[in-house]
Amino acid sequence: MSRPNKIKIEMEVGKFPSITYDSPIGQTQKTVFPSRILDVLQQVMTGGEDPENPTPKEHTILASPELPIGTVRYGQSSRGKDYLFLVDPASQHDVKYDTFQFEDVGFPSLVFFFAIQKGNLSAASVAAYKDRFLRPDTQLYRFPYSNVHADTQLCFWTNEQIADLVRMQTFPYEWKSLNNNGHLYRPGSSNLSGLTQYDLYKLMENKPFDPELLAPINKTFQQWSDGLMQSNNL
Repeated sequence: MSRPNKIKIEMEVGKFPSITYDSPIGQTQKTVFPSRILDVLQQVMTGGEDPENPTPKEHTILASPELPIGTVRYGQSSRGKDYLFLVDPASQHDVKYDTFQFEDVGFPSLVFFFAIQKGNLSAASVAAYKDRFLRPDTQLYRFPYSNVHADTQLCFWTNEQIADLVRMQTFPYEWKSLNNNGHLYRPGSSNLSGLTQYDLYKLMENKPFDPELLAPINKTFQQWSDGLMQSNNL
């Protein structure tokens, strides 16, 4: 067993760190979670690679924690903060709005963002999309109802302790079930209908949401998700 003569660590915004080093079988690169950099460095520096074997065995270089159904992107900061992007397909949902109750109100396809650190939800955002599948170049749109800022941040959520990331699977349903008001709703801005929130709920009752009413935020999923992870690293 031998130690490498040179080790290089590369870190870029929005990407996992990589460790590159020279070995008897050529240059080797490992992609690692930030929290495992020291463990991998120790393995490399103590000669964890077998120099007698000219063909390295296949091995796992990256593994995520257990993730909820619907996860489309996952990241982790250098301080151990988890970034989770979760899709919520188009659906119909009962809505409580002030003293009114609406049945089977249409919601567009949504993608939620969560920043979680030490079991606490520190940031949450939501955007809508029209495409059948969410891809890096998919255009995003504003959440069409209330309680979401123009920059896609949620204005409220529950503060319960999060035992693990899988727990976030039920967040979209629970959040839409909360009693809401007209906070942050702007006719003609939150969506393209020009209607009050009450009238929009009435229009979308017992039918799918009309995606042509969505207001664009002029960002792709890649741009939006990269920006959220970068801003929450501060």
